[in-house]
Amino acid sequence: MSAHRMKNRFRGFLPVVVDIETGGVNSATDALLQIAAVILHMDEDGSVYRGETHTTHIEPFPGANLDPKSLEFNGIDPDHPLRMAIPEDEALRLVFQPVREAIRQAECNRAVLVGHNAWFDLGFSERGGESLRDQAQSIPPVLLLRHRHALRACLRPDGAGARCRCCRT
Repeated sequence: MSAHRMKNRFRGFLPVVVDIETGGVNSATDALLQIAAVILHMDEDGSVYRGETHTTHIEPFPGANLDPKSLEFNGIDPDHPLRMAIPEDEALRLVFQPVREAIRQAECNRAVLVGHNAWFDLGFSERGGESLRDQAQSIPPVLLLRHRHALRACLRPDGAGARCRCCRT
């Protein structure tokens, strides 16, 4: 992997694909039940490929809303004994620590959250980030690409067709 090419390709940003599953749609009141982050890498030819996945199940915080429709949609049973869920602050630390390390290894400045519904994911990850900041642990800074199509254009090895601001030259 050419770490220098990743930082140059995305102007210091490391793309990280994030997906979450929740107990509802309100990041202030609803449970965060699962999070996954996939770190992207670049080969010597400039092609971006999927790297390691970091994922964990999360215990709903005390008093968290668990909307039955959301649970039906995502298929998660928060009380299933084989989930091996951990507290939210521990889960976010576990998932984002490898992201911090990848940012350092790639000599990037920040991570870019890439997601299908990124505003939704960002709201929940920031809520967790606030609790981590209270404990002097910070999640990596995250910027947002509104459309996955913008990243797809950025991922072309020749850089042609880049539509997002981070990759325009």
